[in-house]
Amino acid sequence: MTAFIDVDASSRRRMQAGGIESVSAALRREFDTPFRFYDGSSGEPIRREGPGGRPASIRPEPARAIRAIAAGGRPRVDPSGPARSRIALPLRHGDGPPLVAVGHIAALARPGRQARAELARLWKWADAVQLRLPPAGAAGPRHPGPRAIAPVTRPR
Repeated sequence: MTAFIDVDASSRRRMQAGGIESVSAALRREFDTPFRFYDGSSGEPIRREGPGGRPASIRPEPARAIRAIAAGGRPRVDPSGPARSRIALPLRHGDGPPLVAVGHIAALARPGRQARAELARLWKWADAVQLRLPPAGAAGPRHPGPRAIAPVTRPR
């Protein structure tokens, strides 16, 4: 017999927060900045405080923007003010709703062509990180799996 349990939004956020801890730590190590996590289907923040109970130093994102990032499924990198860039990573959480992690990092390039090139490099970095991160709640990094190797024949 299969039973379906209806989980309210606050319970869902508590369950997600457990799996988010490992992803949060990985993102902080990768980008050296804290990330705020959002429920991609509602756009609402999942965790309002950073590690150790300190308030996250990231300003809240509009729910509409979070839902659009989750629906797109690809990382977004945008300028977020003078000398700052926003990295938004949509993530999967098992069978749960999509999550979106948002962090802000200091920009290193000057405005103009250099800044556009830096945003392009940050997007490639964020894309690579998204591909190798495990889904929130999963154990260990994501690996592409075994590759099919064609036999090599040498001419005699």
